[in-house]
Amino acid sequence: EIAFDNQMAMQVKRKAPVYPLYYWTVDGWDVELLYQKETINKDGHSVTTYHNRVTAVIVLDPCCKYPVGYATGDHETPELIREALRNAVKHTAELWGAMHKPHQLQTDRYGKGTLTPFYEAVSDKYTPARAKNAKSKVVEPYFNQLNKIFQLFPNWSGHGVKSKQQPNTEYLNKVRHSFPDYQGVCEQVEQVINLERKKKIDAYMLAYTEMPNSDKITISHEFFLEA
Repeated sequence: EIAFDNQMAMQVKRKAPVYPLYYWTVDGWDVELLYQKETINKDGHSVTTYHNRVTAVIVLDPCCKYPVGYATGDHETPELIREALRNAVKHTAELWGAMHKPHQLQTDRYGKGTLTPFYEAVSDKYTPARAKNAKSKVVEPYFNQLNKIFQLFPNWSGHGVKSKQQPNTEYLNKVRHSFPDYQGVCEQVEQVINLERKKKIDAYMLAYTEMPNSDKITISHEFFLEA
């Protein structure tokens, strides 16, 4: 049934909102960029591994497909999701001089019990995605767009296990000693997000100016700290 729904069944057709802040969607992703990490094994010897990847949580506004918030970490955690949404809300203040929250927020069901009060505070209406519905969150196809940029980096790990578009493993092995460390790969992610924002910010700002003022939900600094 799940495979039928995701691959064959007709989906409700949706259009991206023409104005920002009407709908945000959030998801985590293991970025296809490798970094090297040095650890100490049980014998006390230093061991360097080169297959490590960071997780990026992206907050996407489908209006202009603008990455309004993000955070990077070792793996997806409730705190990393909170950090990404805090980044999004603070970025709205950088754009428009006041912090805003969206009308609708959609996430998957990861950490739903712990995070639901936070999601409800950061949005006017929180809508969790239906379980195991791969098509519900438009942020997932956006990861594929980001990956086209990430593949320009020499430490790109590939595009999924089953994809035909893969890097040369011999080349990766040859250049692995030049892979960035954890901080370096986080900076690569930040670089790409900033590039995306720069490319889309004019259209995003214009859409905001055309948005009805009555639909703009601003929040105070005190509310931000409390929530």
